[in-house]
Amino acid sequence: MRTLVDAIEHEQWTVNDWRVQFILSEKQLHLIKKLSPVDDWYENQLVVDDWMVKLAECFFNIEKFYESFGYLPQYGDRLFNEDLGLIIQERAINGTSKTITFILSS
Repeated sequence: MRTLVDAIEHEQWTVNDWRVQFILSEKQLHLIKKLSPVDDWYENQLVVDDWMVKLAECFFNIEKFYESFGYLPQYGDRLFNEDLGLIIQERAINGTSKTITFILSS
């Protein structure tokens, strides 16, 4: 079962053979909890599905940025569209597993 409190990944989220995953900041999780209509917000499938769509958009922005500029967005960059405005709070790189983790906040 997928939740919002763990690292969130998708098998198609790769850039140049590196896996991309997301972690939502404590601030972002608190905001989701506050706006959620259900108590089990962190594992509620509707809430998780909604955030998977948002994170897919974040990945799309990262992928297009990389295709255009040849490097990945960094700390402080905002992944934005009309409904989304998440900022990269941190970025962690693990060369052993070839994973880049973006920690996102509002």
